[in-house]
Amino acid sequence: MKIKTMIVASTAILLFSTIIFANSARIDVFSDKNNNVELKPGIAPERGFCINTRWGDEEFRKYCIICQTGILSDKWETFSMSFIPQSDGRVYISIKGDWAKTDGKTNLDQNWIYFDNILIDGAILQNGNFCALNSENKPNNWWGEGRVVDGEAQSASGATCAKVWHNASWTQPIMVTKGKEVKITFSVKSGECIQASK
Repeated sequence: MKIKTMIVASTAILLFSTIIFANSARIDVFSDKNNNVELKPGIAPERGFCINTRWGDEEFRKYCIICQTGILSDKWETFSMSFIPQSDGRVYISIKGDWAKTDGKTNLDQNWIYFDNILIDGAILQNGNFCALNSENKPNNWWGEGRVVDGEAQSASGATCAKVWHNASWTQPIMVTKGKEVKITFSVKSGECIQASK
């Protein structure tokens, strides 16, 4: 009886700590200190927001935009967001999951998000469907610690897609033009949420 109870309890813990969860997708746009491209928020994703950063170094906030969708399901949805650069230069597009922490825990929860079919109007972004991979199975033109998932069952495009969470993102630099709105359209769905153990 004790062994059976332990098995049931262990199973419950596993199901509780790794579940399909209603997560949000996030795109950060930021300039490095050498370029100092001030960024103005444009359109926000439906059910979400698009704002300049409201934390960290106050002087840096105008160089960084946070765009986040509303709560997602495990079905693909397509969203758009935009920003307006205030000067010519290089900025970075970073795709990730939302910042989430369980009460009483030190580490962040791993709220996984799938991204696919990222398209940009007003600038050039490469390999937005994550189909071009290098010898290490990482997407060309992107850098980071995210994952790439193969297979029609998971991707929106029928080939490959990205899988990320807040601390395991994919990032790509793009060149922007002063005053020219940059619109980003992307497909996303929620993955699993792995709650922090400590």
